[in-house]
Amino acid sequence: MGNDSLSADIIKKQEVKPQKELHLQHTEKKYCVIGGGPAGLSSAKNLLQNDIPFDGFESCDEVGGLWNILNKNSTVYESAHLISSKLMTEFKDFPMKREVADFPHHSEMYKYFKDFASHFKLYDHYNFG
Repeated sequence: MGNDSLSADIIKKQEVKPQKELHLQHTEKKYCVIGGGPAGLSSAKNLLQNDIPFDGFESCDEVGGLWNILNKNSTVYESAHLISSKLMTEFKDFPMKREVADFPHHSEMYKYFKDFASHFKLYDHYNFG
């Protein structure tokens, strides 16, 4: 009998309240996205899709972040591959192409991020170098 009451209390505490809808107010503010790697690109895409003005800044001459082996700050080595599968890594709204390996080489990841930036027209919003 005591356990039933405890179980009911636990269930009540675990109930998830619905989140409030996000209402964005458009202002004259312009936001800044630092970096052209996966986090910066996904942030830029979401800002753009929500009509929120921003400028993106990437210190290298191309998107890709650390996956750009030509980036002087990159820690990627020539034989590097993704350690998680492409299905677990790809952006939900931009799947990797069928011909990409299940565990992509760094060059495939670099191309994926460049294709992502092109597809969502992010280059127009980035400053490089």
